[in-house]
Amino acid sequence: METKVMIVGVGGAGCNIADRVDAGINSYPYKNNVRTVAINTDRQSLINLKSVKDHITLGKRGRGAGSDPEKGKELALKAWENGDLDMLKFTDEIDYDLIIVIAGLGGGTGTGAGPVIVNYLKEAFSESTILSVLILPDADEYGEKTEMVNRGLVEFYKLSDSILLIDNSKIVDRTKPLSQAYDYANEFTKEVVITTLDICERYGNPNIDFADIQTVFRRSRESSRFAFISSLEFPTEDMITEEEIRKKLLDLKQKTAIHTFMEATSLIVASFHSGNLPSQKVMELVETLKSEITRGGRAPYVKRGDYIDPNQKTVKFGIIIGGVQVDPKIADVISRSLERFLGEENEGNLEGNKGRLV
Repeated sequence: METKVMIVGVGGAGCNIADRVDAGINSYPYKNNVRTVAINTDRQSLINLKSVKDHITLGKRGRGAGSDPEKGKELALKAWENGDLDMLKFTDEIDYDLIIVIAGLGGGTGTGAGPVIVNYLKEAFSESTILSVLILPDADEYGEKTEMVNRGLVEFYKLSDSILLIDNSKIVDRTKPLSQAYDYANEFTKEVVITTLDICERYGNPNIDFADIQTVFRRSRESSRFAFISSLEFPTEDMITEEEIRKKLLDLKQKTAIHTFMEATSLIVASFHSGNLPSQKVMELVETLKSEITRGGRAPYVKRGDYIDPNQKTVKFGIIIGGVQVDPKIADVISRSLERFLGEENEGNLEGNKGRLV
């Protein structure tokens, strides 16, 4: 059965990344499994997208939200009320397995309208899993934006099944022109989509399906809703050593807002190779990843898959880790907010330790 994915870019940053991801997977074998939609308050921004054709403008004039999250939220709620968001349901009423919402935090539309869009998607596609890919601002953009970023992050956290955080302050390439300096966010998000589809659409022995990925997101609620999805690629099997694995993993971790993999709840590892990969190398990688997690004393749920393609030139591992821990400052903001929220709604208990999110 095909895995259906919808990518929804919200706001300037979210739409731009969604556009680049859509263009980047045009020649990908499973492109027809993916639908991409761009939503913004800025009509001019939507017009200038190169690849995404499905657009929703929030607000009649499309003049933007003026970096005001409350205005972005208001325009999104009006669009919901007026039926403008129903375009997301399309005409065929497709049941999407995974919906990836991409938004930058700190502006008006991504921060304010984004959570409203997620809430709409939860109602419209109640069986879908929603992963929010959120972009934190560059270091020099904080100050007055800090409160807006925190509020937006908390709202996304309450509504999403899982969240993947990318930290612009860690990924900018200052040797490139400004228009290209943040390309890593585009590439990382594209890798999230491709990794997910590769795991679900190829047949392996043993095999992994989308229900296994849903299990990862469901179990992650025991620790936190933050996830890590990416891939590790090696030119040859001889390059798969513990040192190289840790080096690549550290590089990826540092470009997201992940603080540690310790006490993560779940681990999926899918190996893609030409057919000659020794099982010892696979186990070495799995054990290295597990050691990063079980330093906290709790072994994760593990699922492995193996996929053979005789034409594949490199060895690639798709990795999904659920329940990772983010920067303690971010974790503390969410913990304090959710304590108040759960206290008001009387919906359960929240463990109060920093870095442990329910």
